[in-house]
Amino acid sequence: ALGVVGWPRSGRRTGGRSYTRVDMSSSLNASFEVLPLADLVLLLAANRSTGVLKVGGEQACELWLIDGAFTFAARIDESPLDETLERQGIASAEDLAATAGDGQGAALVARPGVDGERLRAVVHDRIIETLFPLLLAPDATFEFFEDEAHPFGGGSGLGVQEALSSARQRLEDWKAIAASIPSLGGTASMVPDLPPQQAEVRVSAGDWGVLALIDGRRSVGDLVRDSGRNAYEVCMAVHRLIGVGAVRVTD
Repeated sequence: ALGVVGWPRSGRRTGGRSYTRVDMSSSLNASFEVLPLADLVLLLAANRSTGVLKVGGEQACELWLIDGAFTFAARIDESPLDETLERQGIASAEDLAATAGDGQGAALVARPGVDGERLRAVVHDRIIETLFPLLLAPDATFEFFEDEAHPFGGGSGLGVQEALSSARQRLEDWKAIAASIPSLGGTASMVPDLPPQQAEVRVSAGDWGVLALIDGRRSVGDLVRDSGRNAYEVCMAVHRLIGVGAVRVTD
């Protein structure tokens, strides 16, 4: 049952719609078929809600909010955040140990040796990676628990509107990626020659790190593993390199 009624009609406007501030003291639980994901998170934003949104089913995950903005997200199939931060050189084991406990996010950002911008980017990416599959999961059930706080805390808040927009864009990106990279098991290799009409290829600094790993033996999945980056970033890089004629992926 849906424990909150009386929305949206009038009140605070969020994303072009008006949402009435409602009493969130009762349980908010349903499925995305009853209350679509976008409407749900916009409602939480309008109410400046703090708590955790727990989603069940194949896309089981948790999304944490403070004052109506996303601050953290976790899927059951991803590695712990501290492993990612340490592997990517964003924060050292010493930094992570020194800031362990409540409010770790803000404490890490304040540490002199921590790259705060990259840390925020990783947290935001996790939020988007958690959100976008939910756009394709109308039967998933959810429950919102108010006033529960994640130990990571704030320091890397992402507005709901921005997160939704990025999640929708990522969904479109994955559709494009699927057209050029059928599976992560495909082998990536550089093409021996550019097309006659193409005199040069321009590669961004971010894509260069992926290109440097392409040796004709590694699969796309191997590139994800060896680069230390997430699947979306690597697959987008390979997709762009295919697009400029520098790389091909074969089964």
